[in-house]
Amino acid sequence: MKFADLYDFQKKCEVKYKADKAKYEYKPFLISVLVSKKCLIEAADWLKRMGVSKPNVYPELTNISKSLTGEIRDFCEKQEVK
Repeated sequence: MKFADLYDFQKKCEVKYKADKAKYEYKPFLISVLVSKKCLIEAADWLKRMGVSKPNVYPELTNISKSLTGEIRDFCEKQEVK
């Protein structure tokens, strides 16, 4: 019976250690923030004043967007030639 308690304690310690370690090793990628529609324009203005923009927050998404735009444009141009 004592070993079961010790085992449970050890497992709890391991879970806490891994959670603490993950806080420092991993960073969130995409974060969802909900903003009231009433505050949307004001929040956008604050972000602009702080210098926050989409390319600063998600630079890789901007690169993906540019790449997809180019692919779509090339596809449409090829369709017009036919």
